[in-house]
Amino acid sequence: MSLPVRHYTQPLAILEPRRPAKSDELRLDDMWRMLQRNVVLIAACVIACATAAWIYVHYARPVYEANALFDINGQRSVEFAPTSGPEHDQVSTEMEVLTSRTMAEQVIENLGLQLMLREPRSLSRNDVMRAVAVSSEADSGTYWLVREPDRRFALQRSKKGSPALAYYAPGDTVKTVDFSFVLSQHAAGYPAISFHVQRFPEAVGDLGDALRVARPSAQANLVRLSYSGSDAPLLAATLNSLGRTYMGRRQNVGTTEARERVKFLQGQIATLSGQLTASEDQLEDFRTKGSVVDPKSQGSSQVTRLVDMQAERSKIETERSALAQLLKEVNAAAAAPQAAGVASPYRRLIAFPTLLRNEAASEILRSLSSVEDERAKLLTRRTAADPDVAVLTNRITELEDQLRQIAVTYEEGLKNQVAAEDASMAAFSRDLSKIPAQEATYQRLQRQPKVLEDMYGMLQTKLKEAEIQAATVDATVQVVDSAVAPQKPVRPRALLDLAAALVLGAVIGLLLAVAREHLDATVRTREQLQTITEVPVLGLIPRIRVRSTDGAFKRFAVHLKRKVKRERAPVPLVGLTPTSRRSELSKSAAAIARALDLDVESRSGIIEAFGQLQTNIQYARPDQRVKSIVVTSALPGEGKTTTAVNLALTLAQHGTSVLLIDADLRCGSVASAFDINIAPGLSELLEGKAQLDATLHRLEVGGMGRLSVIPSGLVPANPGGVLLSNELRDLLEQAEREYDIIIIDSPPLNVVADAAILSGVTQGVVLVARSGVTAKAAITYAAEQLRLVRAPLFGTILNDIEPKSYSSYDGAYRYYGVPALKAYGEQYAATSDSKRE
Repeated sequence: MSLPVRHYTQPLAILEPRRPAKSDELRLDDMWRMLQRNVVLIAACVIACATAAWIYVHYARPVYEANALFDINGQRSVEFAPTSGPEHDQVSTEMEVLTSRTMAEQVIENLGLQLMLREPRSLSRNDVMRAVAVSSEADSGTYWLVREPDRRFALQRSKKGSPALAYYAPGDTVKTVDFSFVLSQHAAGYPAISFHVQRFPEAVGDLGDALRVARPSAQANLVRLSYSGSDAPLLAATLNSLGRTYMGRRQNVGTTEARERVKFLQGQIATLSGQLTASEDQLEDFRTKGSVVDPKSQGSSQVTRLVDMQAERSKIETERSALAQLLKEVNAAAAAPQAAGVASPYRRLIAFPTLLRNEAASEILRSLSSVEDERAKLLTRRTAADPDVAVLTNRITELEDQLRQIAVTYEEGLKNQVAAEDASMAAFSRDLSKIPAQEATYQRLQRQPKVLEDMYGMLQTKLKEAEIQAATVDATVQVVDSAVAPQKPVRPRALLDLAAALVLGAVIGLLLAVAREHLDATVRTREQLQTITEVPVLGLIPRIRVRSTDGAFKRFAVHLKRKVKRERAPVPLVGLTPTSRRSELSKSAAAIARALDLDVESRSGIIEAFGQLQTNIQYARPDQRVKSIVVTSALPGEGKTTTAVNLALTLAQHGTSVLLIDADLRCGSVASAFDINIAPGLSELLEGKAQLDATLHRLEVGGMGRLSVIPSGLVPANPGGVLLSNELRDLLEQAEREYDIIIIDSPPLNVVADAAILSGVTQGVVLVARSGVTAKAAITYAAEQLRLVRAPLFGTILNDIEPKSYSSYDGAYRYYGVPALKAYGEQYAATSDSKRE
């Protein structure tokens, strides 16, 4: 039963390209679909990581960790401690000492850590060995203790095949050049015991790598020491031995330092005692010889006396200067003529303070005054030449000379006093200049015993402190928590490791999935195809699954991938009448229908897909009816011929007269699809070597449809030139008058230019892309080629999709094809049943 042709007054919504909103944010539905697409990959990564974790948990040797806590308060003696930085630096220094190579070497020697138990893995070394001692010169090697039938153990270099080095019973001391230990009684319960001896440098390096030291709190002087390994009891013993070694080393170092300090202080005290006695004797001898009591006091008194002498000398010099000036003035006045009755100028000498206090001078002054009075009285009655007046004048002159002589004599005495004072001061100054040197010497001699005495007292104090320190125990480092054998391993942890493996596997799977998505350069969704070409997607064609091993469509699919070589010479169809030809072609159509051996649901989905495609194409141009289209693809193998053939069949089944032209003159496949002769075909028709009726193969479809096929023909010398001929344009004009629609199957667009040539003589182009096969770059280039020649691109077709599988790429796939058709069929059946009732 053929389906009626549907007519629409408006174009379908699918013809309008719906541009997806571009967003840099990853939407949740996109991520969910990505997870669905890569669920197998993610699950494989999770399973692989979980398996690896399970193997690790069950076969890895358990690793334990022991811890010890120390309290480090500081150095033993603050007074004798070297200058250091903050307390934090001091604790950091002690942390480095704890993990130093010297400490590790001593612990390894104490416990014989070069010897490690290998087998049995469940035992500790202490369970089967005691008093282990290993030489620091021991070579690396593995040894076996194999139990003999007599319950003794043979020491061998390998478990089997090597001679026994010696035999030991449980309780014996196993002793070689490199090691020795006591074999415990517990060892008798094991058939073989394996142990490995390391070289000493390797053991030191391994111990240093396994030790970790840290501060639990920056505010507390606590240090946590951790040691990890496979032997839990030996771990605790190692940490405790390290703690004892560290504390013993500090005690030995402190005691040795204190003893050396005591010895040093005793020698210094003896030396200072002799130096103190000698300095005290030097001071006493200096004071005795120099009659020095206190140079500082003596110097002060002599300076005061010198100042007094300088003051006295200044006083005498002042008095002398004043008297000399007075004498000079009096002598000048006496030398001048004196008027009668004028007092003698020498009277002025009596006014000098010192002469005024002189009795002789005072007596002469009184005599002079009396004589001058008598002379003045005589001069009132007599003349100056009178003998009596002359006698008195001479007497006055004598008295004046006496008075002047007294003044001169006194002046000379003052001069002598000044000279004496100068001499005394000079001598005193010389004595005074010696005072600083004496005082400096005295101060030096006095200071030396004092300094030595202070140093002597300080050294005595330090000596007592050092003696006390040498006799005390170092308490600056204490063990807060000693190490105990751990009960649970730190790794592997089954649940934690498995959980981490699951998370890691999921993360790796997600990363691989993201990488896979980014590396996938093919077109898979209509959204991608729509974005690249900027035209609507006209149809989504499901994958055609062929059951039988033979059939036209299978041969056609295989033929798409191989290069067809044809004869240049045409092969005429001889002895066939038009009626017989139609009969033969009808049989071919039936064969093709039988070859498509599909289940009912798949066939219905494919038929509906092509039905929707033919509807969208018919109304791709709302202004006019589509009469001719070119079906092409970017590259070979993308399903353009399959799409063209099935589209032609679908249109024919709906009663439309269709002309299918195979324009792929180089590698045409339509003839193989319909099982008809490839020649004569389009190439012969356009070259004028055959008539249209000879190349035209008519096929009845569904009893009411009419399909005509023109195969490609033989390969011409110039396929592109043949398509450029006017004969093609004339053929299409004639065909448009006789047929409802013309479908042209063209070569791939990116391979040759034939499709671009054909687009110029048709109404438009339909571009086919194969989901998961067609590269995005290829379809982009094909769309650009069509735009360059201004070819009208009606839209695209996404071919070979799996609605169920590809729903993880595009959510619309789950509502398309077989599932939707099945749901619709169920609804239709239910409605029909209700109507019949």
